[in-house]
Amino acid sequence: MSTIGNARRGGGARVVGRASPRTRAGRSGRRACSGQSRERGMVTVELAVSILTAALIAAGLCWVVGVVGAQIRCQDSAVAIARQLARGDEAGAGRARAAVPPGSTVQVSSDGDVVQVTVHDELSWGRIGPVPVSGRATVTKEPHAVEQRP
Repeated sequence: MSTIGNARRGGGARVVGRASPRTRAGRSGRRACSGQSRERGMVTVELAVSILTAALIAAGLCWVVGVVGAQIRCQDSAVAIARQLARGDEAGAGRARAAVPPGSTVQVSSDGDVVQVTVHDELSWGRIGPVPVSGRATVTKEPHAVEQRP
């Protein structure tokens, strides 16, 4: 290796016989590219796994929201049925029973002047489940409700 120019005169020294950084990268580019392509493949796999995981989490959250919605429907149905029975309105109680989620069971018990209604339902999603949900309402009968009805 020899140097051209004089470092003392400020001309700077240039090394002859060595490849420039650009040439070195060009010669060993095969190794660098193969390592980069592996990393690119790993990024693709990581992205695919993360997208799949995000989709599964989103589906699970949607199912949980559906279970909570079914719980609320059961509770609302139980309250509506109990309120109508406490007022002595059998036709209104029948209409409220029609609004119960399909496949649900309704249990009505009356003890003196207290009406208790429970609505049960079971949800499942594939192999997950069954998850039981229910709503319960306890209402005191109105004392003059039966007398006021024509």
